[in-house]
Amino acid sequence: MMKEGAAGDMPRGAETILLAEDEESVRTLTQRVLESLGYTVLVARDGQEAVDTFAANQERVDLLILDGVMPRLSGQKAHQAIQALGRPVPALFITGYSPGWLGVSTDAGQGTWLLPKPFLPLDLARKVREALAK
Repeated sequence: MMKEGAAGDMPRGAETILLAEDEESVRTLTQRVLESLGYTVLVARDGQEAVDTFAANQERVDLLILDGVMPRLSGQKAHQAIQALGRPVPALFITGYSPGWLGVSTDAGQGTWLLPKPFLPLDLARKVREALAK
């Protein structure tokens, strides 16, 4: 679960983010924080829905935020499927698990980042800006 925080001094943006998170409370709070910072957020409830949403909106999506463990497709498998569509998009993995256990490579040079759960809205805002700046 993400902890609440003030939005006043957080980095803002206007990009479009595809958020895939199966836990409703985390998905809703993350979406609200991102939208309050100026982002357009497309929402998916699982990995397969993320791939489908990306395929329908790929020219609009600037960043993927993927939960590591989701039904139908994990964050890693969804990321692989999205990358296979031919348009590289940076990905921020949010997870309560270690990246090693998930099999997720988080390397800014490869366009992937990790934000461990629980996280503060300020941590989310900063990590999103970091990923979008690359």
